[in-house]
Amino acid sequence: MQEISNQRIERRWAAFRMVLGMLQMFGAAFSLTLLALTGANKVSLSAVVVTGVLTTISVLLFGSRRPRWSAPIAEGERKDGEGERSVSMHRKFRP
Repeated sequence: MQEISNQRIERRWAAFRMVLGMLQMFGAAFSLTLLALTGANKVSLSAVVVTGVLTTISVLLFGSRRPRWSAPIAEGERKDGEGERSVSMHRKFRP
């Protein structure tokens, strides 16, 4: 029962995070469009402030949930022909 409750909570947080991200993107596009078309006036600057508040809320709520990336590949772990250390474009997710 507790597991089902936790899953519901996680789904709601995921939905909230998605909506918040979409509002941020819409707000940024809307703010830039207003600034380009009307210049720096009260309405366009208010849109910029609201978008900034949405971004701040997102960072405060979800900033600590960012994934931890693995350390760079140590020398000798990866064989790329030369024996030199190479940097992979794909990083492994650390649990």
